[in-house]
Amino acid sequence: MTTEQELKKIIKEEILALFKEDDVTYDDQLVSIEKALFQIKDLNAQGNEKGATQMISVLMPQIMSMGFDKPHLSKMQHSIKNMMTDKDVYLILSTYKLMGEGKYDSPPREDIYKYKVIVSIPFSTSKNKDEKISQLKYDLVTSGIKILGIKELPVAELAKAGEDSVIQLHILMMLQTYKKRTELETGLQPTYKLIKIKNITDSDE
Repeated sequence: MTTEQELKKIIKEEILALFKEDDVTYDDQLVSIEKALFQIKDLNAQGNEKGATQMISVLMPQIMSMGFDKPHLSKMQHSIKNMMTDKDVYLILSTYKLMGEGKYDSPPREDIYKYKVIVSIPFSTSKNKDEKISQLKYDLVTSGIKILGIKELPVAELAKAGEDSVIQLHILMMLQTYKKRTELETGLQPTYKLIKIKNITDSDE
């Protein structure tokens, strides 16, 4: 019997596998959304409400990052909760222009912003570094933030403890989101220390 904690871990691993953030294109993102929709449809058909709800809770922020307005997001979420067949999935994909040409023409979407951000991840060590970066990616994706690029900056060793070392871990990222700067700052802190943030929405950087 799978416990709730084990289920959450499985769902998280599946979501991280679905959403490959590094250098992802919009087409890649749409493929991931399509895969997630079919998984949710299968969970709905199996009567696995808990599993479907977990998947939906992570999928919706990813869709939010594409700039849909709140009325359409609410309607879309209701439709996703009630999917039972492949036809239902394709209806959602076509209705909200999530596949094929012209996928960004409609429905109405909110403004999209791009930011260059440097954050410091606290309590990082040489052993848990990869896990910390993976958690950062997960936190961003589930908050409706798309990672356009991510790079680990040179690591500074602060202290040595046997084979492990306490390190100063700084991450440079290019992010895309519907969130305004103050909302993004509030969302990142205090979990992560914000070193620098720059709005590059209209920049060629």
